[in-house]
Amino acid sequence: MVNRPAREQRPVAKRPGLFTGVVADSATTLWRSDVTVLRYTGALQPGLMRSDVPLLIFLRAGRAVVQWGDRVLNLIGGEAAFVTGGAYRIKSDGSPTLEALILLLDPEFVPRFRERNLEASPAASVDRLERAFRLALIPFLRATFESLPTFLTSEPMPSRKVVEHRLDEIVLAVLEANPDVWPRLCAIVTGGTGLVRFVASQGTRRTSVQELARASRLSLSTFKRHFRAVTGESPAAWLRRRRLERARLLLESSRLSVAEIAFEVGFSSISHFVHTFRQEYGAPPRAFRKAFGAGHEQPDSDED
Repeated sequence: MVNRPAREQRPVAKRPGLFTGVVADSATTLWRSDVTVLRYTGALQPGLMRSDVPLLIFLRAGRAVVQWGDRVLNLIGGEAAFVTGGAYRIKSDGSPTLEALILLLDPEFVPRFRERNLEASPAASVDRLERAFRLALIPFLRATFESLPTFLTSEPMPSRKVVEHRLDEIVLAVLEANPDVWPRLCAIVTGGTGLVRFVASQGTRRTSVQELARASRLSLSTFKRHFRAVTGESPAAWLRRRRLERARLLLESSRLSVAEIAFEVGFSSISHFVHTFRQEYGAPPRAFRKAFGAGHEQPDSDED
């Protein structure tokens, strides 16, 4: 008898840590290994999507919008995108016919893929890549994406080896048509992920990017290049987003004042914190807390 991961009929948006925030009428895990395949169908609720790993998104039907900062990526049925780990706003047109496939590429997938596909080594610069970008789809790749749900739900169930071969075919086709994807994946196994963990370990310390580069024993340009290869963001932008996420959680769950939260998460200027928070979440901290917080804050007079 063939052993394979069980199919799951549950809201995968509730899985902690790896991938959270997407809620649709129906959410199914079609496959789970070092590549996890998720299928969403029906109306997609707008919200904040977070992922710790890179994603391949294929929209089989409907429309979806992926937004980060002031950047927007619009997808329609038949289009695909590569998305680095991070936080994004996602929404659709509310169509009940929306269907999306999301492939989560676990860091363990990359070295195994390289061992199985030694010839897959296109070179490209990552300096100017966006955090998320539309993929060019050759006919084979589009057809493979389209047929993937039927393949994964067929009877008798395909073996793990056969499924891994099919997923390798998808990634190889993505790389053939989109060589810019490869440096992002390579960075996961060449120290980039460790670099992100190091930066994350600095927590809310008011540390400059130059100090982080020196502590990593890398030149400033190399540090920035390796970091961007994994996250799609500069170190400064990534740290700012992480601090704002921490601030959001404190606004929702604590009674600390806005000023206390600003200093707690690493901002030295309260006015800069308020301005940056408004840019990220569409409302100043106090208004955000009034709408989403669990309690009242300690009084202060630091926010307009």
